[in-house]
Amino acid sequence: WDLGAAAVGATIYWGSDDARRELVEISEAFAMAHEMGMATFLWCYLRNSAFKKDGVDHHSSADTTGQANHLGVTIEADIVKQKLPTQNGGFTAINFAKTHKLVYEKLVTVNKRGGGMGLISGRKTFQRPMNEGVELFHAIQDVFLNKEVTVA
Repeated sequence: WDLGAAAVGATIYWGSDDARRELVEISEAFAMAHEMGMATFLWCYLRNSAFKKDGVDHHSSADTTGQANHLGVTIEADIVKQKLPTQNGGFTAINFAKTHKLVYEKLVTVNKRGGGMGLISGRKTFQRPMNEGVELFHAIQDVFLNKEVTVA
């Protein structure tokens, strides 16, 4: 705040040995930032061995990343950054939480279908050649503008 910053950003590596400490410290920092009128950004990542089972890494499963996002907004992150899901079934594979089979049978991994209001596309887009980056942005935009893709 004293340096003129408009926002506070942090990362929580859910499931890691430090996740509880990170959760408490970042939650307190976000509350203080909001008191000063600052925005908050949270990177909600699951990159650790807690999400690996039988040779499959569930750090990018739709259900586990969705839960991480839920926890991020629970501590009042204004914007949550998450990897797009590449698979599903993390809850059942790692016995992470109870869920209903319809989650896997009826819902899909598209952010908009899950109630998402937008996506942050970061360095993975900007590190590409300009034409590829623009193409990726257009593909993301097309999903959110497509009226046939509805909230589940």
